[in-house]
Amino acid sequence: MNTLVFLQRFRFVFEKHVVACWRSDSILHYILGGNPTLANEFARWLVDYKERRRREDSDAEEGGDGESGGEDDRGDFTFTCKSIDMGAYHAVAGKAVTLDVEQAMEYITADADRSVIMGSKFVQEHWDLIEKMGRCEHEINLFNNSTWGDDDFEPLHQAIWNEIAIHPCHQQRCENWVQLAALVSKTNVGEARRTWRAIIIATIIRPFHLWAKGEYYKRTGKEIRRVEGALRGELFLEYMKLFIKKIKKAKRRVTDEQRKDILQSLTSTDDKTSTIGRKQKLDDLVAGLQKSRKVNKAEMPTGVVDQTVIMKGGIVFKYLTMSRSCDDCQKAWKKRNYNECNKERCCMAAVHQELKQRGIKLKRDELKNLGIAEKRHKIRDHEAMIWNTGDRAKESFDIKSMRDFQPKSALMKGLSDMCMEVLNNEKGINIA
Repeated sequence: MNTLVFLQRFRFVFEKHVVACWRSDSILHYILGGNPTLANEFARWLVDYKERRRREDSDAEEGGDGESGGEDDRGDFTFTCKSIDMGAYHAVAGKAVTLDVEQAMEYITADADRSVIMGSKFVQEHWDLIEKMGRCEHEINLFNNSTWGDDDFEPLHQAIWNEIAIHPCHQQRCENWVQLAALVSKTNVGEARRTWRAIIIATIIRPFHLWAKGEYYKRTGKEIRRVEGALRGELFLEYMKLFIKKIKKAKRRVTDEQRKDILQSLTSTDDKTSTIGRKQKLDDLVAGLQKSRKVNKAEMPTGVVDQTVIMKGGIVFKYLTMSRSCDDCQKAWKKRNYNECNKERCCMAAVHQELKQRGIKLKRDELKNLGIAEKRHKIRDHEAMIWNTGDRAKESFDIKSMRDFQPKSALMKGLSDMCMEVLNNEKGINIA
């Protein structure tokens, strides 16, 4: 059960913070900087949209009906049906991961609107090369110029590095993005520090991994998936020496004013998205509060606050059972006799005292023949008369909705600990 709950919550977080982000129209074109096969399929998908719009415009000019299936009518377009190996970086437990291109692209673009994607700044600025990529008969790999043929894809290649690859990413998938998106962190880590972590990961950790693999190959002539152990520590120190040299060189290129601006943007939350959004929401809230409007009766405060059974120290009706009564009361009930009992933690004794305290009189025969469930129903009826009055009164009130009550007798109040024990047991809470 716990595993199921974990997977459900993980799936919820994944859908909310990862899927909603990476399948959105605003950054779906990032796929052009990923796997070459998927990048070419994406380009071909956009070219199909452009051709479809061009044909519709031509039909409209010639007097045709110019009808289409909506802003993004995919018509009979299909992605290539084949499987590809995602490479060593996607291997799981040393086993290669294969991907069905058609299914993957259908999933990635399921909720996408090509009209919005075509209107994005990146696609518009580099459309000529994206179109050539989508119309090419062979696969174009933007990171391998030997596949470019007679065309020069260098501007698009550089745009991938300058506009897409600079965004922080993390191999833990959900973790980094959830941390960056959260306005409140359970570990009390602020938004500024989470931003620093993302920058460190993107500028040091991930580049170091590739650099270390290259150094290992130079030394041994062998390829390795990941440098580990003492060698990893040794190489990391060497890498940081080189990195610090780059930092010092970069510092010399910027002015003191530019350096202050960078420092301010990283160490202050004044310009963070959350701060700006929070200020805007507060301004909107204040403006809304200042507007005059009619207050409905349902919005008026009733002066009554309903508390849970835990908060108000109440007793749950269903916990008052014969099995939780003393042995003497259980024996008397089996013989349909009335037992005068004042024992603590005896439900029957507590029910009898509660009835007396509330002024609910029972005949001798009723005391002997009515079961504990019937007697507690009389307490429920009396509690309903008290509860369902004044501001709480409502026509749709159902007496069966009353699950607990506020005890008035000493013995019934003494059952509060027993009530909490049963309640905790039902919730799977074990308090030693």
